[in-house]
Amino acid sequence: MEDQTGILAHEGDLNPRYVAYASAHNHTPDQQHASDYEEYPGGIGCGFTLWIQQQWRDFCKEEGYDYAFHLCFAEQFDVWLNNKYIPT
Repeated sequence: MEDQTGILAHEGDLNPRYVAYASAHNHTPDQQHASDYEEYPGGIGCGFTLWIQQQWRDFCKEEGYDYAFHLCFAEQFDVWLNNKYIPT
């Protein structure tokens, strides 16, 4: 399925972190994409970028990691993010 911006909107094609972003806002990925398109018309990725950076900061603070090395903990971050936002 293609939306008005030409971006594929199949959940299987999405970054799992984007799925968590949508879930955090009580949206499906398609709904979140439409919402971001309205809120950030000049930079549709802005909302996700701001949100994911804050999630990294929160994760590092909660887990006691130095943010300067946050990318070293990507697997742990993904588990943390899923546990926080993806319903089981």
